Amino acid sequence: MQQTDGDLVKILQAFVDKIPFAESFEMKVQEARKGFVRLAVDPKQALFNHFGTYQAGVYFTAAEIAGGLLCGTFLDLEKHLLITQKSSINFLKATSETLVVTAELSEEVIDCKIIPAITTQRKTTLPVDVFVKMQGGQMVAQCRNDYYLRVGIPKIFIKTHRA
Repeated sequence: MQQTDGDLVKILQAFVDKIPFAESFEMKVQEARKGFVRLAVDPKQALFNHFGTYQAGVYFTAAEIAGGLLCGTFLDLEKHLLITQKSSINFLKATSETLVVTAELSEEVIDCKIIPAITTQRKTTLPVDVFVKMQGGQMVAQCRNDYYLRVGIPKIFIKTHRA
C-alpha cells in the first residue's frame, strides 16, 4: 500500500510526540513528503526568555528535530539510529511569533547518495540545512546539522520498561 503525505505527517507527529524533551514545545508537523518537512512551534510563555521572545534553545531544538524528521521522510526512524554529530546555528532575529521550521533535501541526494550509503555501508553522515522563520516568512535562524545515520538501533538506545 502506498503511503500518502498525510500518513507521513501522522507518522512523524507520533515520533515527535514520543520525545519527552519536546513535549513542552508542542511542535506540530504541518507538511511532510520525501525530502521535505515543515513543523511549527506556537508562542507559549514557557518558551520565552526574560525579554518576552523565544529562548535561543527553542530555535535550536526545533531545528534539530526538524532535521531529524527530514530523515524520517525516507527512512524508518524506528529501524535506523539517528544522532546529531555536529550543529551550528546563526541567530538572525528575536521573535515571539509562531516559528515555522523547514528542512529539505533533493530526491537526487536521497536516492543517489544517502540510500546507497545506508544500503551498502549500513551507515552515513548527512548534513542538513534547516531554516527557522516567522509565519510571514522572515528568517530568524539558520542551522546546519550533521546527522549520523546507521541501520539498526543498538540495545543501549532501546528503552526497556520493567514493572
